[in-house]
Amino acid sequence: MGSLFSAFLGKNPLKNLLGSQASTHVNHAQWLILTGKHFFPDLIESSFHHGLEIVFGAAVVMSIIGALASALRGKRYVHEDQSMREHLGDAAATSSAVPGEIALESEVVQ
Repeated sequence: MGSLFSAFLGKNPLKNLLGSQASTHVNHAQWLILTGKHFFPDLIESSFHHGLEIVFGAAVVMSIIGALASALRGKRYVHEDQSMREHLGDAAATSSAVPGEIALESEVVQ
């Protein structure tokens, strides 16, 4: 991943990866090409472009599917909130407690 970002910054990571010219057994002209500013970005350009096409194509397809699902859903649904009294009444019905009354430990529903 660091190599990709260094290519965006205009630095060639191959100079660090290869070490020295003597260890790679290449002549001076080849070394200049390998460590130049254009070799590595040109090397990864087509693969990176192909990956971006796939990712953005998938994003477009998923967006269209989401838009169609949203359009076919129907009219707008608004959730009706229950009032606090209804919640307390439901709690009282299930725990045999009176709303507003302090519950004893033996009456607490667990």
